[in-house]
Amino acid sequence: MKFHFHLKLYTIYRGLVQNFTPSIYSLLNTVTTNSYDDTEVLDYRYYYKISAYDISGNESEYSDEASFLVGVNDEDTSPTEFSLSQNYPNPFNPSTTINYSIPSNQNSLFGAAMGGFVTLKIYNILGMEIATLINKAQSAGNYNVTFDATKLSSGIYFYTLNSGAFSATKKLTILK
Repeated sequence: MKFHFHLKLYTIYRGLVQNFTPSIYSLLNTVTTNSYDDTEVLDYRYYYKISAYDISGNESEYSDEASFLVGVNDEDTSPTEFSLSQNYPNPFNPSTTINYSIPSNQNSLFGAAMGGFVTLKIYNILGMEIATLINKAQSAGNYNVTFDATKLSSGIYFYTLNSGAFSATKKLTILK
């Protein structure tokens, strides 16, 4: 006797702890192909389970759990403290690079790999916000961002990095 299954789609569940129970909260995606790239991950260990639906809408049992460690290597090179570097070049025209570091957050639910919510904003000499360069959660690591000041006039501006209780400000100069 031969069985042939017509599968309509797959549901992919992602958990942060081993032996998690798939639910609507852990539903990652529903796909019609047998491959999927999970691009919304930080440095952490993730656990996945998959189920399949046939053309009648019947769901299979969940697959065995698969575990993947993302972006973590044997040598921990994560920064241990916040830093905001002086932009370069400075003075500049029309663009400059700003480097900053986000340390690991030991109190985080996700463990040492999680950084935090980060904002990097540009202000004029009067303190008015001119641009927001970063406004999102970021994992621990070293970052750089390019600031394009083509539409701004020459002068002194400030950039501020905020994350949790940390705040640092540096001065930059546009020279046209």
